[in-house]
Amino acid sequence: MWERWDALSPVAQRAAWRDADERHLALLDAVGPGQRTSVRVPYFAGLLDLASYAGHRLSEQAVHAWDVMVALDERAVLTAPDVALLWERIDLVATRFRDADALTRLAPQRVRVEITDPGQTLLLDIDTELHLYPTPPTDPTALLTGPAESALRLVYGRNRPQDPLAATGPISLDDLRTLFPGF
Repeated sequence: MWERWDALSPVAQRAAWRDADERHLALLDAVGPGQRTSVRVPYFAGLLDLASYAGHRLSEQAVHAWDVMVALDERAVLTAPDVALLWERIDLVATRFRDADALTRLAPQRVRVEITDPGQTLLLDIDTELHLYPTPPTDPTALLTGPAESALRLVYGRNRPQDPLAATGPISLDDLRTLFPGF
């Protein structure tokens, strides 16, 4: 499938994406009010109700829109509403899109993640599995601090050297960039 896509010209890719997006939105719009709570959509996260599926798709759109914006302006950032939407699903992204070798090398660590806007403390638990919990850790081994937008892009594998993030302790920003290679 990707070979066919990659063979298309950029203009043809844009047209194909628009067509597929319009068909996708029409399909979602066709779901009647009585079906919205019972419909289940297969997704990489499992079978999702329609609202959860729509949230995941919006999250993907937000990240990939940023990918395009930053290609045109290296200072581009995710908007505050997009950041809020993306944080709702951050554990799923962290758990699924991480580098297994880096996870093994870095474990076990309990990283205190201090988000400066809004002020929030999280736990990045690096062990045989990886999770990002919305709770302060007990006995953290390392610290990551910075704005929510920059920390979020780090987990999505889109960290930039100029992002205002700082890591202290036995885990460096380079370690975290390796742990979260993106997709």
